[in-house]
Amino acid sequence: MKRTVKTISLAVLILVTVFTLNVYGLTYEAKNHYELESVILEQMGNYNPDFNIKYTGSLDNIEEVLKNMVDKDIYLKSNISEVYWDLSGTKTVSYINVKVTYILTAEERIKADKIIDGILADIIKPYMNNHEKAKAVHDYIVLNGKYDENKIYYSDYDLLTEGISVCNGYALLTYNMLNKLNIPVKLISGTGAGEAHIWNMVKLGDYWFHLDTTWNDPLPDIGTVSYSYYMLTEKEITKDHTIDENIELPKSTKIYYDYLKELSYEKLLAETGLDMYNVENTAKDETQLINILKRKIMHRPLSISVRFDKSISQDSLANAMSKLAVNTYISQIGYSPITSDTTGEYKVLNLFIKYRETPEKLVIEFGRNVYNIATEVKFNVYAMYGNKKVNITNDVLLYPYDTNKIDISKGTLKFKEPGNYNLLFEFQGLRETISITGLNSNAFN
Repeated sequence: MKRTVKTISLAVLILVTVFTLNVYGLTYEAKNHYELESVILEQMGNYNPDFNIKYTGSLDNIEEVLKNMVDKDIYLKSNISEVYWDLSGTKTVSYINVKVTYILTAEERIKADKIIDGILADIIKPYMNNHEKAKAVHDYIVLNGKYDENKIYYSDYDLLTEGISVCNGYALLTYNMLNKLNIPVKLISGTGAGEAHIWNMVKLGDYWFHLDTTWNDPLPDIGTVSYSYYMLTEKEITKDHTIDENIELPKSTKIYYDYLKELSYEKLLAETGLDMYNVENTAKDETQLINILKRKIMHRPLSISVRFDKSISQDSLANAMSKLAVNTYISQIGYSPITSDTTGEYKVLNLFIKYRETPEKLVIEFGRNVYNIATEVKFNVYAMYGNKKVNITNDVLLYPYDTNKIDISKGTLKFKEPGNYNLLFEFQGLRETISITGLNSNAFN
């Protein structure tokens, strides 16, 4: 999944005729290189396709100044396919006509922003922290986007309206969505696997991380999300990415697993598959690997991430995966190339699972939503396959919760402390959240 970057064509033509006013009927003025740059970048930011500038500054190195101008703003550069400059006038007064071809129009930019606002209103919840918001944005883009192998679609507008784009569109949509959420984000250009590529950096808390939504959308598109390129350090991303030399980047050295552990964000660890770094998800031999896969497949996940010791052979790996295939409810098992973990001591197995039947929805049945904390609460979870209702209470995945305050096991919930608890259940990619409140007996009196 690689991006072909549209090249920017810059031509400086020396003309002897006086220019004609542009369609906007405005001529901007600049007295030096700094003002010239400000005017041009501002008009490009407004998606102005044709504008004129009366320039009274020095012409020394003017061609080089014009050529390098767009490179200073990677966001603008990512939205432009071609730029032409026409220069005319005298030694004291010059007239510069700028013609720009964008990958979308000003009207399409406005429409894209409105679509983004609607998406964010739907996927972002009031209780979310920035880590959860960033993940919600990432997951939405990966699940709703498709990589354009024909290299026709380039913008985030294309990704929003056509559902397809090269990596330029993925990175721009990630940038624009996170920017609207006031989460610091950057565009990073370079190469991926030797080809021109663009991705993002995101700041969470005090730390910057690399995020490549394009490479987290597996080809062929199988409707699942990969986190192999999610919140990486510079050391991790540069294993197969190179960063353009002219880009000044913030340091990125914090390992995201360690950061989530420090924050006690166990739910995010599970959701991103980074819990594979936990001891219980690390296999030292083939038997342990088989047992881990057996335990994880019980919840019918769309993907499984496991660390395994380098001593485990390819044959042992194949044998462990074949144990999953005996489950008749599985139709297909795929896996991404084996990679090393952040420590370099283990390898990582990422599996992607397809099932013969897909439930339409999950139904969680509690007697009510508010309980006396002395009550032992019974509940059931069902997967709905048309008119067929299957009890999956013992199989559904319940994401980590605060075990100091509640305890849940096999359809029974026990309160340890009063409070409101949001419980997230998942089965075959379907998620359902329910809010349960426990109160002291005095509250009922």
